[in-house]
Amino acid sequence: MLAAAQAHDPNVTFVFANQGESASAARQFLSSESLTLNNVLLDSGRRLARSVGTQAYPTTLFYNAAGRLVDRHMGMLSRATLTQAIESAESASVHHSTKTKETK
Repeated sequence: MLAAAQAHDPNVTFVFANQGESASAARQFLSSESLTLNNVLLDSGRRLARSVGTQAYPTTLFYNAAGRLVDRHMGMLSRATLTQAIESAESASVHHSTKTKETK
């Protein structure tokens, strides 16, 4: 579903982080599932999970355009939940941008 969302919405950047596996294991999984993804990162040391406090997999993190973590979802993600979270992140970006402009 995330691969389809990535292909469908070029205005949203998706980053896929593989946690704790080798590059060959990640390539094998992507190949076996016939997935073509952009922005696949390997994190064999699981540093990302530690830095953001991830306690369960899968966890989906949502960042706004300013790079601020605005939401997270633990567990499987439905299309409706993904759509709502993206809209919320975009809204948070607009709010942050407006607030920053007013502060200057």
